[in-house]
Amino acid sequence: MIYSLTRNRISQGQSAISGMHFCEPMRIKGFTLIEVLLVAILLGIVAVLSLPNFVVLQRGSVLKNKAMECAGLFREAQNLALTRSAVFRLVADSDGAVWGIEAAVDPTDLSHTAYKKIPGKTWPVFDTAAKLEVQTQGFPVVFFSDGRISPAEISLCQETACYLLSTKEERAQITVSQWTKE
Repeated sequence: MIYSLTRNRISQGQSAISGMHFCEPMRIKGFTLIEVLLVAILLGIVAVLSLPNFVVLQRGSVLKNKAMECAGLFREAQNLALTRSAVFRLVADSDGAVWGIEAAVDPTDLSHTAYKKIPGKTWPVFDTAAKLEVQTQGFPVVFFSDGRISPAEISLCQETACYLLSTKEERAQITVSQWTKE
């Protein structure tokens, strides 16, 4: 049988030895320890180089989230004023960390001097860990039943990046703009 197999290969123009596997070393597939260490070192270098950019990106997102959260509070107070046909105001505690919405006690009183807190409408907006500079003008902000908002500006800054929330330009809208201080 071996002879005929060899004879067939020879007759087809192949050598008898070319198709036989005598003692080829077995090849194990995988990575060597050096290859794994090189990849780990390269990943470590990439991580160290990208970490400062990630920190800056994370800080910017905290500032933007706080600005959007404040704008959301403005919109909620305005929606309450419109849907309940009453006067509301957005107030802050003495250090500006906790904000709340209050309703006018007597909606027919045009001076709107007496307000009461609305249960469940108080939020901790700024924590000390964020290290944000908050400046306000025209606070507390009054929201009227016809959709108007008293003129106010709130600037939120962290290092050189700032957001400005304003109701001064359009009396029924809250504008949020980003700027950089020098």
